[in-house]
Amino acid sequence: MTYQTATFGQYAGNVGGFHTVVLSTLTRPDNTTAYATGDGITNSTTTPTAIEFPNCTRWFGTSALLLGGIMAKSTTTTSQASFVLHLWNDIPPEIPNDNAAYAPTARAHFGSYLGALTVDKSSGGTVTFADGISKPFTMPSSGSIPFTVSNTSRSLYGILQANGNYTPGALEQFRIKLYIQQN
Repeated sequence: MTYQTATFGQYAGNVGGFHTVVLSTLTRPDNTTAYATGDGITNSTTTPTAIEFPNCTRWFGTSALLLGGIMAKSTTTTSQASFVLHLWNDIPPEIPNDNAAYAPTARAHFGSYLGALTVDKSSGGTVTFADGISKPFTMPSSGSIPFTVSNTSRSLYGILQANGNYTPGALEQFRIKLYIQQN
């Protein structure tokens, strides 16, 4: 039997896994119809798709840890700008049309639903730029969300939901970054 000793620098920086930042952008439809609390914010009023966060893990069917995230939007409106990002480890079985009431059912999501992150851009801590605003998500009390992706994907999927009576901009964009520790 042969043993090999690793040099000090060979694995430096990999303690506890690899870290990555995953970015996805949602562009909502070309209208300014106000959202009610609980409405889904998606890319279409007729054939919506979930927000895909690709390459969250290094391999199919493996686990990782969601450490945090940040959301920026392309308008500077802060009134009632409060949102919930629901996350799944597979494509959600129910994806609402844009501006339709959204209440995910437990039976349809059992096993693939990971949890939700919230962000309230109408309160303090929001960074305002000339072309939009940005603020970190509030993580659950555990501080992180462990997850395992499906055996056919390395992605997480999300549905954005209004958490206030929010009036959007036409073609408003939501850029979402997730900070992930990969195993």
